[in-house]
Amino acid sequence: MQNEELFRNQLELEGAHDRLMDLYEFAPVGYVTLDGNGVVTGVNLTAAGLLRRERKRLMGLRFSALIASSDADRWQLFFKALVRTDERRACRLALTTGDGTFDALLACERREGGPTGAQVRVVLTDVTGLAQAEKALRESERLLGMSRDLLATEEAVSRALRFAQATIDALPEHICVLDREGIILTVNTAWRDFADANGAAGIDFVGTSYLDVCRKATGPGAEQADSFLAGLVEIQANRSRSFAFEYPCHSPGEERWFEARVTGFGGDDRGRVVVSHSDITARRRAEERSREAGERMRSIVTAMAEGVVLQDASGKIVLCNAAAERILGLTFEQMAARTSVDPRWRSIREDGSPFPGEEHPAMRALRAGEPVSNVVMGIHKPDGTLTWILVNAELLRRETGAAPYAVVTTFIDVTGRKKAEAALALAHQQVVLTSRLAALGTLVAGLAHEVNNPLVGVLAGQGVAKEVVTEIREQLQGSAPLDRAGMVRDIDDAADAMDDADAGAQRVARIVRDLAVFAHPDPKRTRVRLADAVEEAVRWLKASAYLAATVTVENAGAPDISAAAGQIVQVITDLLVNAAKAATDGNRARILIRAGPGAPGMARLEVIDEGAGIAADHLDRVFDPFFTTRPTGEGRGTGLGLAICHAIVTAHGGTLTVESELGKGSTFRVELPAAQRSPR
Repeated sequence: MQNEELFRNQLELEGAHDRLMDLYEFAPVGYVTLDGNGVVTGVNLTAAGLLRRERKRLMGLRFSALIASSDADRWQLFFKALVRTDERRACRLALTTGDGTFDALLACERREGGPTGAQVRVVLTDVTGLAQAEKALRESERLLGMSRDLLATEEAVSRALRFAQATIDALPEHICVLDREGIILTVNTAWRDFADANGAAGIDFVGTSYLDVCRKATGPGAEQADSFLAGLVEIQANRSRSFAFEYPCHSPGEERWFEARVTGFGGDDRGRVVVSHSDITARRRAEERSREAGERMRSIVTAMAEGVVLQDASGKIVLCNAAAERILGLTFEQMAARTSVDPRWRSIREDGSPFPGEEHPAMRALRAGEPVSNVVMGIHKPDGTLTWILVNAELLRRETGAAPYAVVTTFIDVTGRKKAEAALALAHQQVVLTSRLAALGTLVAGLAHEVNNPLVGVLAGQGVAKEVVTEIREQLQGSAPLDRAGMVRDIDDAADAMDDADAGAQRVARIVRDLAVFAHPDPKRTRVRLADAVEEAVRWLKASAYLAATVTVENAGAPDISAAAGQIVQVITDLLVNAAKAATDGNRARILIRAGPGAPGMARLEVIDEGAGIAADHLDRVFDPFFTTRPTGEGRGTGLGLAICHAIVTAHGGTLTVESELGKGSTFRVELPAAQRSPR
């Protein structure tokens, strides 16, 4: 459920990120990001379109290369002053394109915290129309001066003014021309229509204070008015050429936002101030949606049960959520003072060995350039407790193919699961112990039965031999004539009795030897090729088994196993010997050994014979100690062979099963866990 919730959260984050990128890329103004040296580190599609250059050709380019030569020195002075202050500044410059230049207003602000230190955010607006208006105004004033000097007639002045007015009336921007005291000299049609639609209808704008008209037109409030007056003072004192401010306008039915760009011309009392208004409602709404998306993302990350840590490309932690602080037992400030390679993390692997900092999933992801998934690591909290976490690391890129600029690490607390696994392993050991105790009871009962018979023979043989020896001793010590022939017969009887006793003792010794193998602890295990174990078993097969059977080996690509090689060879050998002894009517048996893959993660070995088979009522007992299907007599065995095979296979985590039918042979199937692949 946590993974599914994380997946849904990730989808929502990706959707919010995509919407944010759309708002950024297709904003009505250009956005350019510069580093502290004035090099372009980011640019949206609008800015690339205004500059008529491909975005990839702009990245890494010094912004001064885009400034027209006439404004190059002014840009250098402006940029140096900008990076030394946190104040927002604006300037107008001529920027070059692929086939010319255009006038642009640059609203700039210095920010801290970028990958290379200070950053400069630039909002780029094409003000060519405003420049044309200014040019027309200057032209009108030039014509006005010429008319005064040359014609000195009111008609010439009137024509010049009408020309200027017609020029600015043709512009779509809201243009308002003021004197240096903020009194309106003229407005264009777009400005008049805007004011009429917003509560200032019927007002004679000429000769009226700009701020008074704006207030009636639901324009700048007190804060914006203060900004305007302060900027006007700077223009009057010739300390500034231009400034800009934003203000809301409560139009009927909706709230809209405008940006006023104020530019001064002339340095004396005859100077003029041109105010150009632009509708920035779309940009403000885009910024609002971006802020809301950011807030939603922060809310989602904060509410997540999984720990989330954001690191920059150097590994420095810049963000984490409350779950991360709770799981790791550290505050954000404590984490921010460390990196993934910091030895104070004291992280360990599942086997208890130290987890090197450079192998941390976040560092591995940054180094390899690809995500890292499902890494289990243990973290020692400051209070000394050990917490196990399951970690995933995902890279963040600004665009496909770009170098990652950050990595997001998510993790969940799996300490409870690890404890449950340990408890399950303990329970399994207890079940195994119980099974062994039950098997031990069966083993003891069988041992008492199997050892009792040969011991009776040993004792009987020893008793007979003792009686015969006693009789011969009495005859030798007596005075009667010796019956040498009778004594030889007695000695032969004693020898036969001792042979019987020796056979019984040998059988007891065989039982004890097999029991030692049956109860021997697991030896050291290594990586074993199953095909090699089969080859070894066939090579050491008894000659008697070869005389009774023809052995065929099929290798279907069995995976390697982790096992005690000698014990696996013993299992295969015992199964082959049993298969050879299952031949019927003296016919030469055919035995097939097939090795290959078994169930997922397992290797399989099958020994198939065409012998007498096993009765159905005996199948459940073939792996019991001292149980045998062979009749009594020579070659009967101890009945421990299959029990030993079953114990060895079970100790290796595998299974040994049998399928058989009387008269049609048997198939003994061994499945053992495949060895894990070696780490890269």
